[in-house]
Amino acid sequence: MVRMLDDLQVNRGQQARLLDLSERTLQRALQGDLPKRLSVDQFTRMSLVTGIYKACASCLWVRPPKSG
Repeated sequence: MVRMLDDLQVNRGQQARLLDLSERTLQRALQGDLPKRLSVDQFTRMSLVTGIYKACASCLWVRPPKSG
């Protein structure tokens, strides 16, 4: 999720707000300490970000990260 937002040039503070997380929680998640629970709203936000990213990638506005 964060990689997609990085590709869209969204900074960490904006990422936290978009995902409805505190910056500290986002930072801990980046270090592997994922939240135990996410709300329906947070899952919805992640789904919307994924859709936006895929739409941008299909229009060649961003390049998806290379796998492998």
